[in-house]
Amino acid sequence: MRSIEMVLTILNVLLLGWIIFARTKTQRGLLIGFGASAIVVLVHGIVEGMRWQMIPVYALTLLPILVLACRRLFKPLKEKDGNKKRSRIRWIFTMVLAVLYSAIAIALPILLPGLHIRAAYRPV
Repeated sequence: MRSIEMVLTILNVLLLGWIIFARTKTQRGLLIGFGASAIVVLVHGIVEGMRWQMIPVYALTLLPILVLACRRLFKPLKEKDGNKKRSRIRWIFTMVLAVLYSAIAIALPILLPGLHIRAAYRPV
């Protein structure tokens, strides 16, 4: 894994953890997280080049925008006592999915490195 790829992966996994664990997520914080991640993705694309192995990490860049869109479209419902068990199951399910997605996002570029094959030398 290249250096900017490592920074991008760490930033996006931390951003995912913040989105899941933080009780209050301000619009400003989500936009700053998206902006920082988008800048690192652009620098990575220009300096090191994009790779298909990094697609899950690139998708994590769009997560704060999706959270903002969902917040705008769907108003949060008031929790009732009957929904506490369902809410806890949903939180556990979300945690499991986030850990699996993060593991895939980290493992894919490590297990399938980008190889640079040079053209064979043929004397004329």
